[in-house]
Amino acid sequence: SGARGRAARARGLTIAPPGEAAKASRLMLEFFAALAVFLLAHSLPARPAVRGRLVAALGERPYLILYSLLSVGLLAWLIGAALRAPSVPLWPAGIWAWHLALLLMLPSCWLLVG
Repeated sequence: SGARGRAARARGLTIAPPGEAAKASRLMLEFFAALAVFLLAHSLPARPAVRGRLVAALGERPYLILYSLLSVGLLAWLIGAALRAPSVPLWPAGIWAWHLALLLMLPSCWLLVG
C-alpha cells in the first residue's frame, strides 16, 4: 500500500478499500449478468425453430404477452444494474461539455427524424 498508494495518489488515482472493491465487482457482475440474460432472451426466440416451439406450446397471443412481460422485466433489471454499476470517467468533462452535448441533441434529433 505504501509506495503503490503514494504513486497512485500522485497520478490522481484513488485505491478503493477492499470492501468497496468487492462491492464494485459484484455490481459489475450483476450488470454483465443482466446484459447476458437480456441478449440471450432476445437472440434465442429470434431463431425460427425455438419461436415455433414456444408458439406451439403456448399459443400466439400468450407467447407475445409473456415475451413482452419478460422483455420489460429484463430491460428494467438491465437499466437498474447499469445505474448501480460503478463508472470510471475516462477524461474530466466540465459542466460546459454537458451543456454543449445537450444543446447539440436538439438539432441531432431533428435531423434524425427528418
